[in-house]
Amino acid sequence: MATTIALQTIQARMATTITLQTIQTHLRTPVCVNCSKVALQKFPRWMSVRTYGTARAADLHVDSGANVDSEKEGPQREKRVHTYNKVPDWRTPTELAEYLTQNIVFQNDEFLAVNKPYGLPIYQNDTTSDELCVNDVLKLLQNKLGTDRLMLPFSLDIDLQKKSSGILILPKSVSARQDLRSFTKIVRTAQRLPQTFWAVTVGVPIHEELNEQICVMQHQVGEYIMNIPDKIVPNKRKDKGRIIPRISHRVLDKNTQLGCALVEIKPNYTQWDCLQVCMAQRLSPILGDHQYSGRVKHVLGRPVPVEPKVVKPATQTLPDFVRRKLRLGFDQVHSIPLHLHCAQWTLFGHLKKKKDQPLIINAAAPEFFNWTLSQLGLELPVVS
Repeated sequence: MATTIALQTIQARMATTITLQTIQTHLRTPVCVNCSKVALQKFPRWMSVRTYGTARAADLHVDSGANVDSEKEGPQREKRVHTYNKVPDWRTPTELAEYLTQNIVFQNDEFLAVNKPYGLPIYQNDTTSDELCVNDVLKLLQNKLGTDRLMLPFSLDIDLQKKSSGILILPKSVSARQDLRSFTKIVRTAQRLPQTFWAVTVGVPIHEELNEQICVMQHQVGEYIMNIPDKIVPNKRKDKGRIIPRISHRVLDKNTQLGCALVEIKPNYTQWDCLQVCMAQRLSPILGDHQYSGRVKHVLGRPVPVEPKVVKPATQTLPDFVRRKLRLGFDQVHSIPLHLHCAQWTLFGHLKKKKDQPLIINAAAPEFFNWTLSQLGLELPVVS
C-alpha cells in the first residue's frame, strides 16, 4: 500500500515537471507587452500549473494596448469600447429628435440652438444612404416643441458639417432665416468674429495668438477636390473660385512635452474646411483631421510644411507617445474624431437692433473631447 502511494506521488511530480518544461520550451523568448522593454517574468495567476495542469503557451493571450495586470487578465476578460467609438445611439428619426430636444442650448421666439453631436450631418447629400440627418427630423422637432415652423439656415450659413460638433442655429420663421442671412453677410463684410471654436491640435502653434486673413481655393488632387491655401491677390478677392476668411487663433493651454495644444479659433467664414486648412497651414493640424493633416511632416522633431497640391486624404500620423496617451493601436488611429467644437455663438444686436446687448450662446464639449484633454494634460477655460 505504501509503495503504491509513493509511486503515485512520483508520477504526479514527473507530470508537473514535464508541464513546466513544455511551457518553458514554448516561451524561450520573454513575452513583451506594448513593445516595452519590461518582459513578462511570471505567468498570470489564472495560468498557474496548479489550475491548468496541461496549459499551453498559446493560452497566454495579451491584447495590444492592454495593461499588464495579473489580477485582471483572463481568457474571458471583457473588451472595453474605446471612448472614440462611443457615439450617440439613435436608430429612428424619433430617437434622433428626442436626442436633439435634450441638447437644446438656447430658444426664443425666433431661433432654436442645439448642441449638434459629432457625426450627425445636417443635409444628406447621398440619396442612396439611409443615414439620418438634422433635416430628416425638423417636423418631429416642431411637434415636440410646439413650434409652428422650424427651418435650416441657408446653405451658405451652415458652418457645421458631419465631422464637427457644437452649436447649430435653426430659425423658426422665414423672416428669422433671412435675418440670419443678413447677419452673416454683415459679419463677413465687417470681418467680425461671431463664432468661437475649440480645437485640439497636434503640434503647438508657433504664434500664441494670430489674427490674419487667408485665401482658400479648390484644387484637383488625383480623384479628390481639395481645399488648399493660396496667396491673397487683391484683384481676385471676388473670384468665385476662392474665399478669403479672417481667422484668429489663441492658444488656451499646451503640453510642450507631448507637443499638443488646446486652441481657440474665431473665424468669420467656415466654408470649404477653412479652419482645418488654416491650422494645417500654421503647422498645427487638428487632431482627427484625416484630410489635411498630411500637409505637415516632422523632420528631426520639427514640423515641416508639405506642398498641399500633392497631398491626398490619409489617416493622420501621430507621434507614438501621443498615440499611446490616447490608448490607440496603429490600426485604430483612423477612428479618432475631428476635435473641432463650436463652443460659442455671439449674435450681435440679436440680429436686429444694434443697441441691444449681444446674445451669447454656449455649448459644452462632447465627452470624447473632454477625455482627450484629460489624457493629454490640457484644460478647458471656464466659460462665463
